[in-house]
Amino acid sequence: MATDSLWQEALNPQARVAVIGECMLELSMNDSLSQPHSLSANISYGGDTLNSAIYMSRLGLNVDYVTALGDDSYSDWMIRQWQAEGIGCGLVYRYRSSLPGLYAIENDDSGERYFHYWRSQAPVKQLLATEERRETLFAELQAYDFIYFSGITLSLFRDNELESLFDFLQTFCEQGGVIAFDSNFRPKQWPEYERARYWFSKAYQLSRIALPTLDDELALYPKQVDQEAIERLKRGERKELIVKKGAEGCLAFWLDQQRDCRIEEKVSLVDTTAAGDSFNAAYIAARCQGADPVQACRDAQRLAAQVVQHRGAILPLEKMPSGAAYEREF
Repeated sequence: MATDSLWQEALNPQARVAVIGECMLELSMNDSLSQPHSLSANISYGGDTLNSAIYMSRLGLNVDYVTALGDDSYSDWMIRQWQAEGIGCGLVYRYRSSLPGLYAIENDDSGERYFHYWRSQAPVKQLLATEERRETLFAELQAYDFIYFSGITLSLFRDNELESLFDFLQTFCEQGGVIAFDSNFRPKQWPEYERARYWFSKAYQLSRIALPTLDDELALYPKQVDQEAIERLKRGERKELIVKKGAEGCLAFWLDQQRDCRIEEKVSLVDTTAAGDSFNAAYIAARCQGADPVQACRDAQRLAAQVVQHRGAILPLEKMPSGAAYEREF
């Protein structure tokens, strides 16, 4: 594993961050325009890691998104949108005769969201499909200081592809790179829970910053109670563990310290989409910009609290929290 000095050097405002994952086209119903025998919908895009990449960029980090899209006009549009957010797209691979994945999203009266996916042929599933593609991507990733991915990212790939990925990540860590991981467990994407447990465990072992949500961990390990899940997550060599607990705030563990970071203000929940994604982005940005783990948690909670009070994953720019930690020139 990387020495303390190496991994601390990677946490700096100029760090090059690679975010690996999938972004899909999003359909959201527009009831006001629906007619008999038809539904009207808005077309957007979304994905957990893409949400985090956007917020990292808005918070001043040098971030590139790593994914694959098709050669269609929708893929062109998505890339233009990401570039407008300041995200580097040099590692967005384009595959011929392919189309992005698609999902529909709906919210219940409490603001909780539900997803319906059409993604089995998504081009990102081919990102690690051949040895040549893996070697090309891993050579590019060597130039980065920081890699962020999620359990949703891992669900996209076959076991042999994941073995190659983790071999690379091991070397990346040994050379001083920092890995951050959020399990973001989605049962529909992991029919075999034991497989998810295996790969998540390997990801946590390599992660210098782990950002799980407690509810996700309890869903993956249904026989465990809160404290058992936390103790499991604390095992290993990682430097920082931030356990998100929704409205209850988060628990921060680093070195030999721990802190219960409660949410200080009441939040009017509208839509929980990207609550964890924005939290992760703000935490990583704050740590790279010199904040200690407790202050980074405060910054992360502040952004997430703003996100859940608005419809959709991405805040309008004018709704981004103000203050030194959130200032960025556009």
